[in-house]
Amino acid sequence: MRIKSLMKNKKAFSAIIAALILMLIAVAAGVVVYAYVMGWIGGVQTNPPGQGIITIDSVSNDLETVYVRNAGTIPVTLSAVYIDGIQVLDDTYIDVGEVVEIDISSETPTESGSYVIKVVCTDGTTVSTTAVLTIED
Repeated sequence: MRIKSLMKNKKAFSAIIAALILMLIAVAAGVVVYAYVMGWIGGVQTNPPGQGIITIDSVSNDLETVYVRNAGTIPVTLSAVYIDGIQVLDDTYIDVGEVVEIDISSETPTESGSYVIKVVCTDGTTVSTTAVLTIED
């Protein structure tokens, strides 16, 4: 009999306090999950610096001039221009949106044929194209 009277006299938290404690636990768990996910995704979504994109707009018929455009979001510096693997130019600065005329007449091929023109920038950006030279006798 004594045990039954002890059980009846024990009081628990009220329903309001219990609901508040459950809400606090849920909010704290949400904050922990948010911090974990943002820390994980935050490293993935860092904004990269601008990107260098270059294009070869055209090559003159006699392979003496190459027109190179910077279509990227940052200025680039050409480190080299090659005609079939032979370097013909060093260090040319190209601003964003600018088209540069590159004179490669010093190494212009003297025989008709197909030639690969490759442009390389200091940041590793590379573009190449094939040009055909026709020499009439």
